[in-house]
Amino acid sequence: MRSTLSAILATLAVVSLANLAAAAEAGTKSWTYEGANGPLRWDSLNPAYEKCGKGKLQSPVSFNATADLRTSGFPTLSLPPVSQFNLTNLGHTILFAPADDRTAMRTLAIGANTYNLKQFHIHTPSEHHLGKQYYDAEMHFVHATPDGKLAVVGVFVEASDRVDRRWSRVLETIPDEDETAMIRAFLDTSEIVSLTQRGYYSYTGSLTTPPCTEGVSWFVAATPLRMSDRQIRRIKSVIGNSARPTMYNEDLEARRVNGTSSAAAKSLKDGDVAAMSVETSGSGALRPAAGVVALAAVAAMLA
Repeated sequence: MRSTLSAILATLAVVSLANLAAAAEAGTKSWTYEGANGPLRWDSLNPAYEKCGKGKLQSPVSFNATADLRTSGFPTLSLPPVSQFNLTNLGHTILFAPADDRTAMRTLAIGANTYNLKQFHIHTPSEHHLGKQYYDAEMHFVHATPDGKLAVVGVFVEASDRVDRRWSRVLETIPDEDETAMIRAFLDTSEIVSLTQRGYYSYTGSLTTPPCTEGVSWFVAATPLRMSDRQIRRIKSVIGNSARPTMYNEDLEARRVNGTSSAAAKSLKDGDVAAMSVETSGSGALRPAAGVVALAAVAAMLA
């Protein structure tokens, strides 16, 4: 069910790290978001997944909504509209890989490094939290340098009564699981750029899926994108729950201690291990992370 599609991911070059590069070797177990192969067991499924359990710079995290907020200094993001892309249904996410003549123009400039957009995908519900609350979904725009450095722009998605017509055709043409479709449709991405200019959260973390590779630069927009309740339900019907619990992250903690962030509250070291069965109400509000339980209790249930 959680196929790695290594052949497809290989075509995305260094982005394979950012897309569930679960091993295809014989005997390797497939990871999932629940049950015996869920997030608490990822590190035991494959030696390459060790960071999932022992890493110190893991993602996602829980932000202090106000104290961790930054209002300036977002990297220069160039994101022209997409007119053609490969749309892949990976089962656990829907992955968009731009395939038009402007791929080289989609960049994220961080200092002297220029990262190119390789793909973007979506999780339901959001992986990053604001305190103990989360949004209906979260998009990740994955960028990479030629030498393999990774940077991700995260965008929260909340339910509203308004249909976002930019995404309507895309959501109508989602292929079957493990299939890829070439989509020729105009996707206006200008709102994504606009959202990043209204405040954001930043830290050094990891991939949120195995192998949980660290050293990923994260920039998460504070203002959410809005889709209709029906559109979000459509996404959720395809990928189900696809959010890793929030994790302890030493970089975020150091920023707080050193005054880079003025947050007083410390992230839970064991993460917000929550029951993520979200029922979208369409209210457009942050949702409480229901069912938060101790890590040991969850481990006991899965044992």
